[in-house]
Amino acid sequence: MQRRLSWRGALAALALTSSLSAQEKVVVNPPEVRLVVGETIQLEGHYLDANGERDDEVDLIFLSRSRRSVSVTQTGEVHALQPGEYTIVARTQRRIKDGSEGQEGRSLLGERISTNVIVTVTPPPIEAITIASPGRGLFTGTTVRLAATAVDVNGQVRAEAKLKWESNQPAVAQFDAFGNLHLKSAGRFTALCIGDGAVEKVDLEVSANPVATVEIEADRNRARTGDVVHFNPIARDARGNVVADVPIYLSFHAEQEAGDQGPGASGQIEQDGRFVAETPGLYTAVATCGAASGRASVEVVQRKVQGKLKEVGRGKVHDQHTSDLWVWEGVDGRDYCVTGTWGNNGDAIFWDVTDPGNIERIATVNVDARTVNDVKVSPDGRLCVLSREGASDRKNGMVIVDVTNPREPVV
Repeated sequence: MQRRLSWRGALAALALTSSLSAQEKVVVNPPEVRLVVGETIQLEGHYLDANGERDDEVDLIFLSRSRRSVSVTQTGEVHALQPGEYTIVARTQRRIKDGSEGQEGRSLLGERISTNVIVTVTPPPIEAITIASPGRGLFTGTTVRLAATAVDVNGQVRAEAKLKWESNQPAVAQFDAFGNLHLKSAGRFTALCIGDGAVEKVDLEVSANPVATVEIEADRNRARTGDVVHFNPIARDARGNVVADVPIYLSFHAEQEAGDQGPGASGQIEQDGRFVAETPGLYTAVATCGAASGRASVEVVQRKVQGKLKEVGRGKVHDQHTSDLWVWEGVDGRDYCVTGTWGNNGDAIFWDVTDPGNIERIATVNVDARTVNDVKVSPDGRLCVLSREGASDRKNGMVIVDVTNPREPVV
């Protein structure tokens, strides 16, 4: 019994394979494409019927799934715009009927036969690299980062280019895997920046670090969560003179409030001295320059902003859900608001809210969308930006509206 079932399974598999091999299909040459940004290639495609015969009376159309990154004409001319891997679809323009028994829907309407072409786009080669000046002196015991700009053969800046840094004197200065330059001893060295075969170099000198002590001051010793605390680091030499042209690295560590067993306190510090704590705790800022360092602490307490809200007015929308809102002061000194709508016909509604007890609906802008999801107004009160989702042509995006006069908004 098992042997008979095995033969039946083999025959069924053979029949299925025969059926699949006889299906109609679209063939494109080349089946895969590699291009450099800016290059163009012409795809050639044709339709094969169920017998494997080429039928040139069936026209093909080409479509790109990522039009902004790789474009294609309806006749198959591909143009590479952005690096990445993308898909081009080649399909029959008209529906192909097979007339099979028991497939009434398909035999009446037919279907479009298609195939995919994978297009890999690589960036153009780098032609030149420019290394920016460090902007300050280089001193032993410190760590700095050098900046470089890569320009490709088309004259475009390659912001995404992966550049590698090397030093010809690792005992004087050495780069780590992340491009940080660690200055070890006084002396001269050459920094090399390498990318896609292009190489640029710059001769630099490391000086002995004159800093003997580092002090750090805070503009307050107690703050609330969310407050900006300013730390001011000062480097001095052995004689107590201020040393201005040295890099000072700022960091911090935190301690939780006594008895708090939750997550550790957290905050953020910028290298210009600004610090913000997100949770309460005792924070200590550390300023370091070579072997010298200084510390200053600040106690951060919970902000505890709370209160009851009182409704003083309402702008009513009876037939749509509201998504986002933005309130601003208009150029005429009055207060206005714009609200988006969700899951309907793409309305953005404008209101005069100068008198909160008498909110007035003053205008409506309709865009091709199902949802106006986000609404924002520029600080000068002149431009409004609306985001669109669910457009009829699937081309979502943003709409910019002139709201200099919110009663007569202009797209």
